Amino acid sequence: MSRLPRLADSGNGSARGSAGNHLTTWESAARSPPAEEDAVAHEHDVLRERCLLFVAATRARDALRVSYVDRASPFLTAPAA
Repeated sequence: MSRLPRLADSGNGSARGSAGNHLTTWESAARSPPAEEDAVAHEHDVLRERCLLFVAATRARDALRVSYVDRASPFLTAPAA
């Protein structure tokens, strides 16, 4: 099974859809089935996490900081030089 990053918004927004102050990512113990084992479930899990990252990133009010330890997120590409 492959691990997928998980996201949590720890902002202070009281209204639904409001921007939060902090976005935290971590690698979850919950795992997606490998593509070779269940391609449909794996693609669904990857799409769900990609959508969550997009929503969280587009809600950033003042700044967005993305970092990683060990390996980069499969959802992000290196900035153009």
